Amino acid sequence: MQFTVVPRHHIDTQKWDACLAQAPNNLIYAQSWYLDAATNKRWEAVVWGDYQAVMPLPVNRKLLGWKQVYVAPLTQQLGIYAAAISNSMIADVLQLAQSWKYARFVTKVNAAHFQQNETLFTARTNYILPLSTHYDALHAAYHKTLRKRLRQAAKVCLLRPADSIVGVIDFYKEHLGSVVPLAATEYQTILKIFECCWEKDALAMYKVVDADDTVLAMGIFFLFGERVYNVFGASSEQGKKTYAMHFLLDAVIREHHHRFTYFDFEGSDIPGVANFFKSFGPEAEIYGELIQRRI
Repeated sequence: MQFTVVPRHHIDTQKWDACLAQAPNNLIYAQSWYLDAATNKRWEAVVWGDYQAVMPLPVNRKLLGWKQVYVAPLTQQLGIYAAAISNSMIADVLQLAQSWKYARFVTKVNAAHFQQNETLFTARTNYILPLSTHYDALHAAYHKTLRKRLRQAAKVCLLRPADSIVGVIDFYKEHLGSVVPLAATEYQTILKIFECCWEKDALAMYKVVDADDTVLAMGIFFLFGERVYNVFGASSEQGKKTYAMHFLLDAVIREHHHRFTYFDFEGSDIPGVANFFKSFGPEAEIYGELIQRRI
């Protein structure tokens, strides 16, 4: 099947959406409206045939004017989306990545893509918790230390809706901004993504407070397709002591488990974060990273 590289303004969004809808690996990051928000409409795509398969490519020219494919903010997995991914499609992507069309080609490909040919990509780890059982069964499978901490947190923590997207971002900046530094332009893009998802009814935001209404933790979650995505969150110092983030994730799992198939932790390869996520009893979902440099 022949492929072409199509610029954003020539993408047929109806055919694009139809292709994603029949793809078993459909994720929020590949939706045309999500890509528009994450890249300010600066993306193009590999399209096979008449949209039998697609692969989004966020692009910019920050390498002295050379075009590059890069990883857009809050875009964990892209890659090929299709009813079935073939080896020839993967070969097409590698050919494109190694060509002079892009000075640098950096992308993170979804788990279905990675499993097709593991030797071509650097493995990255995500964790997803199947939500097919009753919440009580999910809770019983938590690590005993997590269950203990949740009992402690329940004595202090209360779940509330967050007041605004900007409020969550400001809380994140205050309590995690020095650990995970982001540029002002990245925060602007993140705000645009959240506002877009809110308009699509694909976002939920919460805060954890104590009896005095002091905020201990805040978080934003995507609600799309089969997944609840753990996207963006932070705890205060007091929140860390009271296990407020443990409480928040458990509360979101409890609230949404009957509507979705998976809770997606969105990572991580960082040992401390990975161990925290693994305490909820999830499955590892291995996706891949592809990096090709011409200059």
